[in-house]
Amino acid sequence: MESDDVDFEETLRKSIKEFKNRTIYTSLDPDTIASIPDDKLEHAIIDYIYTKIGDDWDNQREVVDALPASFRGIFATWWLEAEVNNGGFNQYFWNPSGYWAEDAISAFHEYGADEYAEVARKAVAMFLAEAETHKEFRELGTLEAFSESYDHTALGDLDNEFWDIGEDLSQKRISYIRENPEKFTGN
Repeated sequence: MESDDVDFEETLRKSIKEFKNRTIYTSLDPDTIASIPDDKLEHAIIDYIYTKIGDDWDNQREVVDALPASFRGIFATWWLEAEVNNGGFNQYFWNPSGYWAEDAISAFHEYGADEYAEVARKAVAMFLAEAETHKEFRELGTLEAFSESYDHTALGDLDNEFWDIGEDLSQKRISYIRENPEKFTGN
């Protein structure tokens, strides 16, 4: 058993070191996109977007909104998937990433992930229908309010629909980038 723990710790240390030492691109062109391995491609795009945001998180919406739809789509779908997989649609809409739900829906369609687009569309409709309830908890703004909000939403049913689709969204994003590298050019 100790050997497994050591192997896990070493793998974890190696993974963290690789992440910290990854190349962060501040400029992208089709040749650069082609040189990035698939397993690093999505994060390279996300990192590129974060270089545009910089240290001023107050301008995140303006910066991302000013990017081409191709970049917003990667950003929006990546965050939607991450948030739903972590804490469901309730967490997604609680956090700032929920702002880009419409971009995510459009991008899902663009990637041929229509089932994900439909579930996200239903989640937006449900979130809007429950707006007053969500507003009350958001106004409290505490971790306790966030936790309690789960008891007052039907968004959890859509989490299961999202997870049950089972398609590899990462691969869909990577394929889209590979097929459209010219849409991911920027300085």
